[in-house]
Amino acid sequence: MRIPRCELQRPRTALRPAGLLLLAVALGLHAPRRDLDVGVPPGSPTDWTRAHPVVHPPREPLFPLTPDAPRGNRSVSAPVGARQLDLRVKSSFGLVRILTWDLAAHLSWLGGSQSGGDGPVTGRHGQRPRPTRYGDPLYWVSLAPLLRLLLHPGQTPQAQTIAHLVELGDATAAALDEAQAEGSLRRVTKEVRERVAATRDGEPSFAPATARQAMLARYAAGELLRHEPYDPEAPFAARVLLFSEELLPVLHAFALDEDAATLRRNAVAALARYRTADAERALFDVAIKTQDPVCLMRALNALGRDAFEGPRVDWTPLVQRLAATRESPERVALVDALGRIGCEEVVRELLAFAKRASENTDSDELISALLALARVPLTTARREVDELLANVERRAESTPRVFQPPGPKPTVEADRPDGPRTRGRTIEQLAVLASVLRDPRAPKAKARVLGLVGAEDLTAAGTDYSGLLLGVEPPAQLLFLEVLGRLASEGVVEAESILKSVARRLDRPILAARALPELPRPRRREIALSLLGGVAGVGSEARLLGFEMLLADLDVACDRAARGLLEECAALEDGAGDAATRFLYLRAVEALDARGTLRVEDLLPLLHHVRALELSFADLPDEVELLVVGLVDTAALGVQRVELRRRVQEILDLLIRHAMNAAITEETRSSSAEHVLELVADVRSHRRDPGYLQGVRAQVLAFLLGYERKPAYLNPSQFEPPVLLEREILLALGRTRSPQAAELLLQVLENPRNANRGVACLALGMTAQREAAGELARFLLDEDPFVRFAAYEALRHLTNRPHEFVDWMHAPAAERYAAAEEWWQWLVEHPVLDEEE
Repeated sequence: MRIPRCELQRPRTALRPAGLLLLAVALGLHAPRRDLDVGVPPGSPTDWTRAHPVVHPPREPLFPLTPDAPRGNRSVSAPVGARQLDLRVKSSFGLVRILTWDLAAHLSWLGGSQSGGDGPVTGRHGQRPRPTRYGDPLYWVSLAPLLRLLLHPGQTPQAQTIAHLVELGDATAAALDEAQAEGSLRRVTKEVRERVAATRDGEPSFAPATARQAMLARYAAGELLRHEPYDPEAPFAARVLLFSEELLPVLHAFALDEDAATLRRNAVAALARYRTADAERALFDVAIKTQDPVCLMRALNALGRDAFEGPRVDWTPLVQRLAATRESPERVALVDALGRIGCEEVVRELLAFAKRASENTDSDELISALLALARVPLTTARREVDELLANVERRAESTPRVFQPPGPKPTVEADRPDGPRTRGRTIEQLAVLASVLRDPRAPKAKARVLGLVGAEDLTAAGTDYSGLLLGVEPPAQLLFLEVLGRLASEGVVEAESILKSVARRLDRPILAARALPELPRPRRREIALSLLGGVAGVGSEARLLGFEMLLADLDVACDRAARGLLEECAALEDGAGDAATRFLYLRAVEALDARGTLRVEDLLPLLHHVRALELSFADLPDEVELLVVGLVDTAALGVQRVELRRRVQEILDLLIRHAMNAAITEETRSSSAEHVLELVADVRSHRRDPGYLQGVRAQVLAFLLGYERKPAYLNPSQFEPPVLLEREILLALGRTRSPQAAELLLQVLENPRNANRGVACLALGMTAQREAAGELARFLLDEDPFVRFAAYEALRHLTNRPHEFVDWMHAPAAERYAAAEEWWQWLVEHPVLDEEE
C-alpha cells in the first residue's frame, strides 16, 4: 500500500476534507486531487480497537489496605508473559488511515447525513454526549472500516469488520447512515445497525445493598454515560477507574443489566480497561451470558490480551457458545478470543470450525480459524491440525481465486485495488505462518517464511528490510512478526534483520511496537535506548516505544531514563507538548512511583503543570462547544432571531458564571451577544456546506472561550488523546506520604478554578498526614460533587472515624450541611497531638 508522506506529516492545523475544498474555493484554487485510497491497519479488524487511546486504572489502590501498609502494597494482578507493548497514544493515522484529502469529491454520499442532534442528551444519570455526527473523531473512526471494505475487500475480512463496528456501538450511526447509499456496503450497514439497535434503554435494575454502594452506583452510572468509550479524544471512565477495585463489582452488575442498554455496554468497555484477573473473569462472565451483541463484542475483544497469574479459568462455556452460534460476525469474534486465550480445550472445536470454513470457502471464518490455531498450544490433534494447514496452503496456492471476499463488487476503485488473488494469498500466508509457528525448527521453516516476501528481495533490500512487509497481507502481518521472532530466537539472521528494520520504522508505530519485543533482548535494548535517546528524526511516539520496552524488560537503565524524562517535563512549558510527549512523561512518573523511589523533591519541579490555572472546570469547554454546535445548526435551519438570541444568552450565562473568559462579563454581555449573532447571520444560506458551517463553529467557539481550542471535527488526521499527566503527578505526590506533600496539595486545593481539585483531595488522603483533616473538611461543602466525595473519601481514610454514611454527591444540601457540621465538631474534639504531648 502506497502511503503518501504528506499524509503522515500533515501539520496539526490541517483541515478535514470538506474544509480543504472550502479553502481551495475561497482562494480561487483547485483542491489537490488525489486518487481514492485508505490504508488497512495490520492484524484482524477485531484487533483494530486495541489502537484506541484509553485511560487505565491505577496499578495499586489509591489508599493503602492498612494505615501502616508499606509502599508497593498491590492487590491487582500484573500480567505475565506479554509479548506486545500497549502503546495507546499514537498519531490518529494509526486509527483512520484515510489517504485521500478530497473524499467528498469521490463519494457523493459523504457528509450528507444530519444525524447527531443539536446537543447532549440529558437523563436521570446525567448528561450524555450528543450522538456522533459527520466530522467528529468518532465519525472518522467509524467510517474508516467501511471505506476499507469498500476499497480493499480482499485485505479486509467482512465478518471481522462487522464485529469491529458492532464493538464501536451507537457511535457508528452517522457513518452507517451515509455508507448505506453505497450499494456494496448496504448489507454490512444493515447487519451492523440490527446488532447495535438497543431493545431497551431504560433505568438500571441493579439494587445496591448499602447506601454507600447506592451512591457509588449512581456516580459510576453518570460517569459512564458522560463520554463515548471509543472516542479518541474522550477521557472515558477516567474518574470511575480511580476507584477501580471498589467499583469493579458495580461495573460487573451494570454489564449484565438487561434494562439499561447504553449503561450496560459502557460498563463492559470500562471493564476492558482493567488489567486484573478479576476484571478478566468479569468479562468472561459477560461473554457467556450476554445477549447484547455490542456487549459480546466488547467483552470478547478484551479477553486473552494479557496472561494473569491466578486460578485457572474453565473456558468450556465459551466453546459451547461458539458451537451454538450461527452468525458469522459473532463466530469469528469468539474464535479470535479463544485463539488469544490459548486454551487447549478449544482445539477440536477450532479444527472443526476451520474444516467447515475451508470446505465452504468461507474466507472470513477461515482467516480467524488460522489465526487461532497458530496460537493455541497442542498436545492432541497435532496431526489433524498439520494436515489441515497443509491442505489449506496447497489449495490457496493452486487456486487462490476460490477464496473471494463476500458481497457485491464495489462501485469505486482504490488507487491500488486488490487483485483477484489477494484473499487467497492472505489465506496461504496465514497457513504457512501457523504451520511454522508450531514448529520453527522444521528444515524448511526459514525458507517458507522468507519466501512469503521473496528470498531474492533479501539481498536487494540492503540493510533496510522493512519494505518487505508490504508483501505480507495486513491480516497476516502481526503473525508474521511473531513468527520472525521465533525464527530469530533460533538464530535465523534474516529474521532478526527484518525485525530490526521494522522496529525502527517510525511511520508504522503499530508494527514497530510489535516487532521490537520479538527481537532478542540485547538487540531490542540497543534499539530502545537509541529511540529513547532522541536520534535524528525520532518523535515522541518512537521515544515512548523505547521507554516502554525498557519498562517491560525491567531494564537497569529504566530508572535513569525516567529521571531524565522528569527533568524534561520540568522544563516543559504549561500546556506545551503533544499527547505522545505528555504520555511519555506520565509513564516516567508511573515507573518511578511503582518502584517507590519518588520523593517530593522529584515532583516539586513538575507542579507548575498542576498549578496552571484552568480556563474553567474540567468539562466546561466541552459543554460550551456542544452549545455552539447547537447554535450554528439551529441558525442553519432558519429559526427566528429571538430563538438564536436565547441560545446565545444561555452560552454567555455559562461563560460569565464560571469566569471562563475575562473579556466576557456582564458589562460586555450585550456586545458579545451581538458579535456572535453576526458570526452566524449567514449560515442559513450555506446550510448545505458542512465546511462553511464548521468554520463558523470554530470562529464562534474561539471568540467565546478567548482561545483557539482546535475542535476535533475540523481535522480527521489529528486527534488529541487525553493524557492525565497532572492527575498522575498529584497521585504520586500523595503516595510519598510526606508532610511537605500535604502542604503542596493544600496549595493546589486553594485554587478554586483548578480542574484537579478532586484528585488533590484524594492525594491528600493518601499522604496519611492526619493533621490535614481539618483543611480537607472545608471541601465537604464544595460546589463540585466530585470534590465533596473526594474530600470525604480522604477524610475517611485519614481519621478512621466511625460515622453514619451520607451521600456527599447527591443528598439534599441540608443533609450535607448537617453531616459536615458533625465532621467539624468531631475534628475539634479529636485534635492531632504534637509528639511531645
